[in-house]
Amino acid sequence: MGYKIKKVILFIIAISFVLYQIAAFRKINYAIDISKSINSLAISIFIFLNLKNGKEKNNLIYFLIGVFVFLAFVTDMGYVMLRFKFLPYVFVKSLIDMIYLIIPFVIATVCFFIIKSEWSCVDKKQSFMNFILLFICSYYMLRGIINIMFPRILLSLGDLNIIFTSITLSMLLLTLIILLSSNSQKIIFSNFMTGVTVSLIIFSVVGSVFVYQASTISYSSTVLLDVLYVIPINIIAIAVYLYHRKENSSIVSNDKDENIKYTLNRSSGYIVTLILFVIMVTDVVLYRLKALSNSQILVAFFAMIVYLLIALYYTSLKENKILLESQLQINYELEKRVYERTKELEEKNKEFLKIINTDSLTMLGSRKYLMDILDSYDEYPIENVIIFIIDILHFKIINNTSGHKTGDMVLKEVSRRLKNIFKGEKVFRTDSNEFAVLIQDNKNMSQLEDIAQNITLELTNLIYIDTDFINIDVAIGCCKYERNMANYSELLKNAEYASKEAKIDYKSFNNYRFYDQEMADKINRKITIEGLLRTINYDDEFAMFFQPQFSIDGSELIGMESLLRWNSPVLGNVSPGEFIAIAEESNAILKIVQWTIKKSSEQIKEWNLKYNKNYRISINISPKYLKNYDFLSEVKYFVDVKHINPVWLDFEMTEMSVMQAGESICNLFDKLHNMGINISIDDFGTGYSSLSYIKNFNIDKIKISKELVDNIVTDKNEYMIVNAIIMMSKGLKLETIAEGVEEKEQKDILLELGCDQIQGYYYGRPVNAQDFENMYLINRV
Repeated sequence: MGYKIKKVILFIIAISFVLYQIAAFRKINYAIDISKSINSLAISIFIFLNLKNGKEKNNLIYFLIGVFVFLAFVTDMGYVMLRFKFLPYVFVKSLIDMIYLIIPFVIATVCFFIIKSEWSCVDKKQSFMNFILLFICSYYMLRGIINIMFPRILLSLGDLNIIFTSITLSMLLLTLIILLSSNSQKIIFSNFMTGVTVSLIIFSVVGSVFVYQASTISYSSTVLLDVLYVIPINIIAIAVYLYHRKENSSIVSNDKDENIKYTLNRSSGYIVTLILFVIMVTDVVLYRLKALSNSQILVAFFAMIVYLLIALYYTSLKENKILLESQLQINYELEKRVYERTKELEEKNKEFLKIINTDSLTMLGSRKYLMDILDSYDEYPIENVIIFIIDILHFKIINNTSGHKTGDMVLKEVSRRLKNIFKGEKVFRTDSNEFAVLIQDNKNMSQLEDIAQNITLELTNLIYIDTDFINIDVAIGCCKYERNMANYSELLKNAEYASKEAKIDYKSFNNYRFYDQEMADKINRKITIEGLLRTINYDDEFAMFFQPQFSIDGSELIGMESLLRWNSPVLGNVSPGEFIAIAEESNAILKIVQWTIKKSSEQIKEWNLKYNKNYRISINISPKYLKNYDFLSEVKYFVDVKHINPVWLDFEMTEMSVMQAGESICNLFDKLHNMGINISIDDFGTGYSSLSYIKNFNIDKIKISKELVDNIVTDKNEYMIVNAIIMMSKGLKLETIAEGVEEKEQKDILLELGCDQIQGYYYGRPVNAQDFENMYLINRV
């Protein structure tokens, strides 16, 4: 409803303004007075209707502007009453004069509050300089103007009040508003305040002219003055309308006016320069009219020059200050953003560290987290630190037989039990089936054994998964920090080494090992061997020994097995059982196998050509060598380039290595077999797999493990196993050879069971090439 009323009033304002302009051009006096009255009344009503919607800080200014327009309406109505003689002339004229006396004070009050509202944004030093200069210059200019305009007229006290209030007070305050607004450091001066200021300036100028004409009894109605008289209050109406339209449209938007931005406002200099130019021209005219003396005009010009010099210097300082503040603000914003970004990155790093420091399955600490803790001890040493390593044995079997989901549930249950045991200590999952416990306490050996036994009892209890139950075995290694250790990370390495030792000779009642000096010496020897294997000249320190392989009755030499021997200048004779296992853990085994194949091939070629035989040499091949080298290409090189007859070669691989390689080795066996190379399975009968897998591989010979042969005479079960292997091999048309035969009784049983070949001390020990040739080749030519 209120919106419709405002639209009606706006329509009335527009119509009355148009009618006033038409009446002014046609000089219809009564129409001028009536339309002007209607126009001012409608504008005052419009202002008061919008008063409640104004911003709180501008409400008083808004109200005073409404009062000003309403007073203008009263004066307009006074002229209507005078024209139509509704009231006595003296009364109405006195009322009009009194209102004309009040209006400048209302204008001055509005100006004062406008100045107050903008005061916080004003450059006060610049405004003070501007005001002093304009006051000095305007003083002499106004004196000259008054001397010309009122030279010999006798004015009453009331007329003097009107002149003073309407001209001096209004003009000075309005000039001050202009200076302050032009000096404002706001980027945008309020459009509403600008409209009000412009309207008040026009009204004061036109009012001053009317006062002058009334005081000099020279009033005459002109179209220009009539038009200018009504324009100010209509400008106010437009400003009010635009102000409220903008205010309503910004209700849902963010209030940008609340965050006032400041900058260097150069408009002040331009406005002051323009005012000074007007004053200077006016002073020159007044000087020519002899209204100003030489001294007066010189004072005005001198003040202008001094002002310009001071203003130039001050503006330069202000520019530098604003630039500095701007740079400081930019630096502050940059530092703030850097700080916020740094904090954000720190939070993300904390989240990332939490992720990488936690095992996602068990929610225990990760291996990296444990290593970080040990590294921190290097910087801040702690005396009593102990690490336990708990390794779940044969965990792959659980995954393969029960599935990975069940395996994960087992790991979760193990982690839960470990956390229950070590409630005040840190527990970690350091590998797929390996856990670690970090203890910060002083424990003696007896206490450490109790802890290891407690871990074993808790973890080997049945684990129930849904309707199934699973039993696990664990190997435990432990290491206690000693001052002679290079760093704390050795704790983890030594504890893991101790757990490996526990697995090598595992017994359910003795499943833990503690890192001690004997184990340290063993590790040092292992490190020494690893280092030597990387640097030694194989031709100087390695030698090939050969052990004969005979038919079961010993009548025929079938071939020999090449066996590597190492005589180190540093360590002396090193057993193959020791250094081959160490070489398997590093890449040294690759070069060793390559060197063994080369030497063995060259030796069998020499003997077979020399003695016109087709003996076959057995060469042990590491599964690591098969994975890291193009094995088939290297064999072809020996066959094609070195002219090695394929039937002279017999490659041996252990049952476990073949099982680990799986089906990926089937194609390789097929290709080697097609070339004429013999394939043997070494240490057969010691693996965990079913014997039926043999039919899936293209092999030629099965080598019965020495462990079975050792007890074949006394152990009926071993006898039955060997018998089964031989019968199965005959069914698959495979040759069998028993290794480790040392006694006649063993040979006789193998002969009875139908074994094809024999290798062992009973027929011959491993010897060097020269001795082998003398003992087994020369005498058989």
